[in-house]
Amino acid sequence: MKLIYDGTTLEGTPEEIKEMMTLMGAEFAVNETEKVEEETPTFKEGDRVKALVVGEFRDIKAGEVGTIDYISEKARKDGDPFYIAVETDDDFDYFRPQDLELVTPKPTTIKRKARVGERILITKPFIACDKYKEGDQFTVTKAYKEIPGMNGHVTVEGIGLVILDSEYEVIVEEKEDSKRKPGEFKKGDIVRVKWILGKGNVDVIAEIYEGPEGDGAGGNYYLNDGEEITLGNDCELIAPVEARLDV
Repeated sequence: MKLIYDGTTLEGTPEEIKEMMTLMGAEFAVNETEKVEEETPTFKEGDRVKALVVGEFRDIKAGEVGTIDYISEKARKDGDPFYIAVETDDDFDYFRPQDLELVTPKPTTIKRKARVGERILITKPFIACDKYKEGDQFTVTKAYKEIPGMNGHVTVEGIGLVILDSEYEVIVEEKEDSKRKPGEFKKGDIVRVKWILGKGNVDVIAEIYEGPEGDGAGGNYYLNDGEEITLGNDCELIAPVEARLDV
């Protein structure tokens, strides 16, 4: 194929000529179908998603969070844009992919001073700014320990600001081999205590301090504040001892 553009003779395939013209400053209209495909987010069954608009049958409203039940490839190939089925606790509806936003699970965190190299989650920004917001995650590049009044404050990768210790929690990077069965605990675990004998329902973060029957499920354990608890439904594992760097 041969084409004269701006006084220059161009030869090659249509794709090659288009590339040469682009290098010479030519602009081409964007194919809307290609543009939609490039911008369309991808999901899979089981993803947690938030609806950005009301569903096709108006059963799920904007802002509601649900789980992708299935993705109908037949409907997509037939040209039906509403081919993603989403289920909430109460409703079921269909959405286009651009109408959904992936919900990232909140990581497991612990409230303590961060160390260099650790990941932190912004939980309570002290002031509103365009550098970071609640839910953002960063890697710590500097931890202030020796400067009076700054112990626990950090700076992070990509931001030239000091983040206060009250603004973040440390993300627990749980190792694959440290995963537990339900109801299994060890000395040194950080747990959320939900019930204490004589006190009833509570919501307390504490450390498994010692247990007369050893590690594992069952038996009585003691917290670092002296409270005696029975493991199982009374506790929820927050940070396994294997993931802690302060022990």
